Amino acid sequence: MLAGRLLAAEATALEAGDVTPPSTRRRRSPGEGGIQPTDRVVRLLLASGAWEAIADSAGAADTTAARYAGEALEAAARALGWRAG
Repeated sequence: MLAGRLLAAEATALEAGDVTPPSTRRRRSPGEGGIQPTDRVVRLLLASGAWEAIADSAGAADTTAARYAGEALEAAARALGWRAG
């Protein structure tokens, strides 16, 4: 539920032109190690058009909608104080 709300807020910001791609919002800290992509499945309840806004922005950033959404969620988690282990 929280992930859906965060992505809905991301879509609203995208439509307003207030967002840069999530991957450019932060730099990895030296102790984090390399990126290790994994396959995960999540079901999100989003307002009509929200996923399309994310997918369009992902395409413009030359990445997949799933990666864009994951990076947006990670950026939100970091803003709340989460740090990778």
